[in-house]
Amino acid sequence: MNDTTPRWMTVQEGASYARLSPSTVRRAIKRQRLKAFRVGSAIRLQRCDLDAWLRMTPTLESGT
Repeated sequence: MNDTTPRWMTVQEGASYARLSPSTVRRAIKRQRLKAFRVGSAIRLQRCDLDAWLRMTPTLESGT
């Protein structure tokens, strides 16, 4: 975990942090696999929730 990464992130910032597309992050939120909070019309993620989701999500390895 990088101390310069903010505790609260937008979907775009969370996607960049996780090296995923924003649509992948939004899909995880919609499927309730990733916890998110609505602040007005904006969606915010906590870094700790994103880190926990990344640890639980299986990775795809190339080269079968």
